[in-house]
Formats: sequence, structure tokens, C-alpha cells
Amino acid sequence: METHSDVTFFRQRLFPGFDGKMCKVQPSIATDGNVVLMTWQNLLLTGSDVFYGELMARSTNNAVSFAPGVDQEMMKSTWNGKTRTAYYGCVFYSAKMKRWFGLGAGQCYVDDKKPILVSSEENPSTFPVVYDVDHERGVFVSKRKFSVPFKYSRTLPFGQILECDNGDMLVPFYVIPPNEKRSKSYSIIARCRFEGDEFKVLSAGSPIIDNKYPRGIGEPSLAKLGNKFFVTLRTDVQGLWASSDDGMNFTKPQPWRWDDGSLLENYNTQQHWIRFKEALYLAYTRKGAGNDHVFRHRAPIFM
Repeated sequence: METHSDVTFFRQRLFPGFDGKMCKVQPSIATDGNVVLMTWQNLLLTGSDVFYGELMARSTNNAVSFAPGVDQEMMKSTWNGKTRTAYYGCVFYSAKMKRWFGLGAGQCYVDDKKPILVSSEENPSTFPVVYDVDHERGVFVSKRKFSVPFKYSRTLPFGQILECDNGDMLVPFYVIPPNEKRSKSYSIIARCRFEGDEFKVLSAGSPIIDNKYPRGIGEPSLAKLGNKFFVTLRTDVQGLWASSDDGMNFTKPQPWRWDDGSLLENYNTQQHWIRFKEALYLAYTRKGAGNDHVFRHRAPIFM
């Protein structure tokens, strides 16, 4: 346990166990004030972004403890000839609609372990998926693709979303256009809404793009403080941020820096937001912390 000012941090090791073949990645967590649901994926260590299945765990004591993780039937891979489709989803709760749901994607692989990186709009290799969630059992109960108003060969809803006063949601995506490699990726914010059981993408903002980065801009997360919206973004070279007045159209992305102008030294890694007591914090990783032995300096996490 650590205490800083009026914030207390507790470290807790959840779901231990390592078989040397798979690791646990992409955790997501959500609560309705009574139930907390947490999900994570299994990643094959000998491949590159090779995922198998997903688990969900449930807590009723404000995440002090969790029931054992449950393998999700909805996330089991499907096959079409030699092509395997793996599924993942982050869990969310809409306070306005009082609705649990999940957002994620299906990712296609050739011969089980080789991700398909270049594909067409007609045959995308990664496509967006919405899930229904039974929070009483802690399971995804159904999944379905949904349409977006931009062309892609690969796209997925990603990171932290924002709920508007009318129940609409601002959802970050990152996108690879048809027939392009990931060097052309960009990020975009879409306004989405549930109409009955249908998840609709109503509109999309301006692409957040800068082709000077080797693989483009991806993995956006969205936050709001006061009347201003902020997005944090991943590139191979450094973490970026941009701001917006409407949550859809953002300024040119800039590198994260310290007050003295020096770079934060985050690179090739996600960053996320923590909103606490009318302040906004960045959760991130970086070089320069005695962590050169850690892959891509992905530990420790700073705030």
C-alpha cells in the first residue's frame, strides 16, 4: 500500500499462474456501483499478437476480491478453412442506459498463428464487434459485427470511451485503410448509440493522422476535463496527445512532454487516463526508470 496526498494505492496480484506458454494481457474493468467485471485475454508468447480466448471475473465487494475467471464461450475462435478468427472484447457499463455491453473485434489469422495484416474492404482481417453481457453470471452472451462510416481493411474500437448526457457514446477507433499495411494507420472518434439491441455508429470525426511515424497512429484513449476533450495515442516513436472542443475533431497530435519541454520517453506502448477529483492523470510507461531489462520498458506504470 502507498499513500500520496489524498490517494491511496493498493497492489494486489490477481489470478496468478504462469505456464511459460501464455500470458495474460488486455485487461478491462467496469462497474455499475454494485458489480465489478474484469476481462483479460490469453497471448501466445512465441508469436506476435496471437490471441486465444478471453476470461471474465466478477466481484461484488468493489474489486477487493474476485471470483475465479470464467472462460468465455463467445470468445472461442471460429474457423473458415485455414483461417482462424480470434475474438476479444472490453467490458463497459452505460450509466445513462443502465446497460452492460462489450466492444471489441474479430482478428483473422492464417494457419492459426499468422495475423493477416493486409486485406481489402470486402474481406477485412479485423472487424468491429459488439457484445451483450450478463453481469449476474459474468459472461458475454452474444456477439455481432456492426457497421462504421469509414472504409477499412482492419479496424477496432479501442481504449477508453466517453458517455454523453443523452446516452450517446464517443468511441475511439484505430483504422487501417483497405489494401494498406499498418504504416498507414490512423485514429478516429465515432459517435455511437444503442437503438434497441442494435449498436449504431452515427458519425465519425476527422482522422487523427501523421504519416511521419513508422506504423502510423493507433490505440487511442479518450477523456474529458471541463469542456475540453483529450485523446492519448500510441506510436512506435513516442506517445502523443491531442485536444478537442467537440470530442470528434482534434488538434494536430503532439508528443507528451514534461514542463521543461523534454520528452516523456513513452514509446510503442498504450497510455490511459485516470479521472479523479476534477483532475486528469495519465497512466503510462517510459524509459529512464532503471527498467532497461523490461521489454519496451513496459514496467513500472507511472501516473
